[in-house]
Amino acid sequence: MTKPLGNRRTSGDEQYYTPLGLATELVDHLVQVLPEVKKAKFLEPAGGTGSFIDALLKRGFEDITSYDTHPKHKLVRQGDFLGLELAGTEFIT
Repeated sequence: MTKPLGNRRTSGDEQYYTPLGLATELVDHLVQVLPEVKKAKFLEPAGGTGSFIDALLKRGFEDITSYDTHPKHKLVRQGDFLGLELAGTEFIT
């Protein structure tokens, strides 16, 4: 019998981290499809371990903002994205 995928913890504060390899693959694909995207502002609303931050930095992105209620990466700010007011700021999420 195979193990179900995903996080099976049910503490009420579940955390699902994107593997760095997957984040890198997705960012690489984004750059192939939209090369001009490197000049965009990126918002990672659930930064966690920073997989997308690391993948974006590796590809030369500079303007990255990230939040998480329980940050586990030095560039992820502590905060609840759903409660933030980001009016007037355009991001790619």
